[in-house]
Amino acid sequence: MFFTAPGQSSFRKRYAGPATLSLIACLAALAVLSWLPAAQLQRTGLGASLEHFIAYAGTAFWVGFLRSNRHILADLALLIGYAALLEVGQGMAAGRSASVDDFLYSAAGAIAGRLAIPVLRWCYYRIIARRNAANALRP
Repeated sequence: MFFTAPGQSSFRKRYAGPATLSLIACLAALAVLSWLPAAQLQRTGLGASLEHFIAYAGTAFWVGFLRSNRHILADLALLIGYAALLEVGQGMAAGRSASVDDFLYSAAGAIAGRLAIPVLRWCYYRIIARRNAANALRP
């Protein structure tokens, strides 16, 4: 299940292989879409900055879903470094250029996506704790 009690990792044990493959696919998709030549790139209409934010927020959310909260800083450092690497490499793609603004939106998306999981876990455990406390008081 998505939210397991501390010390339980049934989801991670059961789905470690497919989940890891899907994360690798997310990271590969970011690289391919970042380095496509401008002539082959299709935009969504949301704007490049919002596209960067959403792409990295989704990937970081998935990273947070698969890893424990103890690795937040390491995950953020790796994702932001990956965003920087892809943005610098984008300057070598035909018709594309590297942009500090795009990198900052990518980094902000990575931070927002990675920090969403601990917040959701905290909210979930608060709800469960209140429910258990209310059930304990019933006669």
